[in-house]
Amino acid sequence: MRESVKQFLINHKELLNKPIKEITIKDIQQLYTDASNEEPFDADSFCVGEVTQILLKKLNPLDYLTSIPDSYLAGSNITEFKVPNHIKTIGAGAFYGCKELLKVDIPQSVSEIRMYAFAECEKLRVLFIKNKYPTIDETTFQNTEHIAKIYYAGNSDDWELIWPYNPPPAIRIECTDKILGPYI
Repeated sequence: MRESVKQFLINHKELLNKPIKEITIKDIQQLYTDASNEEPFDADSFCVGEVTQILLKKLNPLDYLTSIPDSYLAGSNITEFKVPNHIKTIGAGAFYGCKELLKVDIPQSVSEIRMYAFAECEKLRVLFIKNKYPTIDETTFQNTEHIAKIYYAGNSDDWELIWPYNPPPAIRIECTDKILGPYI
């Protein structure tokens, strides 16, 4: 990090350490104004780069959304994900191709899991589905043959209603009344 950037961050430590919900537009404008007055760096690249990244690291965009956007973490290297309790929909391809994803916890609030949401997650092993009646697209788990367990909040009849498709052969679905599978 450039020395001038370090000094700028030290000078603005109090503001940058504020909880994100307490940072006002006036605070951000002041940061950008101060950055543009500093030498020797370019205000635009500095503001968009270092300061904005620091502020965004404090901000979880899902705190302000009710749906996980389409392709939200597609292709990322996450290994686990706990869907926040206020999320209602997991968007199309939200986790598509997350090759290292092992475990996902889906709360009761999620009522829809769209197409290809977890497709191509080759290492996905464990899934918790806490809503009894989510709408799940047939392609949601495409090419995720290695899912070993799904913990489902409903009973086996409920499972048949929400997932009428053929499950991966080695899968074990733990429902409230019995265990389904493996299907090999």
